[in-house]
Amino acid sequence: MLNFGLHDLRLVGPRCDHLGEEAMARASGAAGVLQAARVFPTIEEAVKDLHRVFATTARQRDLAQVIVTPRAAAGAAERCRARGQRCGFLFGTEASGLSNEELGLADTLVHIPTNPFFSSLNLAQAVNLIAHELHFGRLEAQSEGSSQEALTSRNDDSLANKDQISTFFHRLESELDIRGFQPQSKQRDAVYKNIRNIFLRANLSDREVATLHGVIKCLTREDDEQGTEAELLSIEQQQ
Repeated sequence: MLNFGLHDLRLVGPRCDHLGEEAMARASGAAGVLQAARVFPTIEEAVKDLHRVFATTARQRDLAQVIVTPRAAAGAAERCRARGQRCGFLFGTEASGLSNEELGLADTLVHIPTNPFFSSLNLAQAVNLIAHELHFGRLEAQSEGSSQEALTSRNDDSLANKDQISTFFHRLESELDIRGFQPQSKQRDAVYKNIRNIFLRANLSDREVATLHGVIKCLTREDDEQGTEAELLSIEQQQ
């Protein structure tokens, strides 16, 4: 990481001591990155302050997110950085990578093109390749300016962060559950995942998320008010 100017390392439920003797020895002069690393219990906690998340995948999966090359992802990340937005790259474990559920937390998927007959990369190699592209993207932006077309047409400077998006999703799903939107539990996760993907593709701004909260509040308030009016009408009729 430090070779390419990256410092903010976030670890999710590490299985070994990242400050242990072996880890420090392997850091070989970059111990400061390990010492400053933050540990989180879940991926959701690790990314909640980010505006955009890229997740690496070894396979071309049938998921809703756009799949791009490391160079395209690095260009998009540099444009985010230039707008003062925070973005991060999510890597899976050495053995199994990221699950579909974990990939669902990302806005964009990154696939490293390799020889299809020998495509396996270990975690260190994948991180190194992505880090190099990020560094290259920064250098290119500094010397020539970023001329690559944006992955989306959005120019909003106030994208909602992952914590804001997650809070909205939880509220929306809770209200839908209350109203019996998806009574069949077997289909619930798949349906709600589709709903999440619809909003994730929109790259919502914080103002848009606030508007959506207002929509939910208005719709649920109408239900409450209609219920109150019906109760009053019933009482009047009884009298």
